[in-house]
Amino acid sequence: MPCAELMPSREYQIVQLEELEEVWEWLLPYVKKACKKDFNKFSPEDLKNLILEDKMQLWLGTREGRKEFGIFTDIIQFPNKRIGRITVGMGFKPLDNLAFLALFEKWAKEEYGCEGVQSDIHLGFEGMFTKAGWKKTHILMEKEI
Repeated sequence: MPCAELMPSREYQIVQLEELEEVWEWLLPYVKKACKKDFNKFSPEDLKNLILEDKMQLWLGTREGRKEFGIFTDIIQFPNKRIGRITVGMGFKPLDNLAFLALFEKWAKEEYGCEGVQSDIHLGFEGMFTKAGWKKTHILMEKEI
């Protein structure tokens, strides 16, 4: 296995609407799995519709032209603060995304005037977010009834 320093870095971009169908075909199996893991708060169709309605963004991570992961984000407007939120992520080696976190933070601040960022994450991702300077502020417990 090649050393991480020698591997080409990932490129990140927001999927444009005219590219959505092509990306969606590749991403759909990952989206279904992620939705199920998140207690079906969203269905794949919900996420796609939110993209089409411009209420959410879909980011694609590629390496040397190969699709590796997708991340859904949105912007939340609280009464006193605007926050960029990472909502759902999935794909190949998602923990290799420190560069994405930095890009997302910059994008949220510059494009939307966000004063912060947040994400509900699975416990296995905590180390990556901590390395990027994020702080644990809450613990979300869930139970289906």
